[in-house]
Amino acid sequence: MTKVKVEIEFEDAYDTEEVSKILNIGIATVWRWIAKGKLPSFKVAGRTLIPAAAVEELQ
Repeated sequence: MTKVKVEIEFEDAYDTEEVSKILNIGIATVWRWIAKGKLPSFKVAGRTLIPAAAVEELQ
């Protein structure tokens, strides 16, 4: 079986590093907010993504 690496781009979602930069908060804070339910998230191919709408609400 052959493994294929696939890059997926989401226009309506950010990864945790992007959210950290957008909101000017630490990456640990992003993870804490996800754990507490303040930021919704979902996983795709091992990446944790946050919907853009949720980030915009916090700006």
